[in-house]
Amino acid sequence: RKTHVNGDQVDYLDLTFRCRWIAGDPYPADGELTEVGWHRIDHLDDVASDDLRERIRLAATGTGETAFRKR
Repeated sequence: RKTHVNGDQVDYLDLTFRCRWIAGDPYPADGELTEVGWHRIDHLDDVASDDLRERIRLAATGTGETAFRKR
C-alpha cells in the first residue's frame, strides 16, 4: 500500500506482457499519458524506472514462465 502526499492510499497491480508488434504507431490513447514510443531493450536506462526495466527484461527473455515479485 502506498500513501500519496495528499493522503490517498492506493494499491497497484502491474502486469507486464511480452507482445509482438504487428502494425501501427503507438499513441497516448487514454488521456493519462503524455507520450508513448518504441524503445530498444538495450536503451531503456533513460526511459524507465529500475522496476519497469526489470519487468521488461524478464518478459523479453521469452522463457514463457510466469514470474512474481513482491514489492
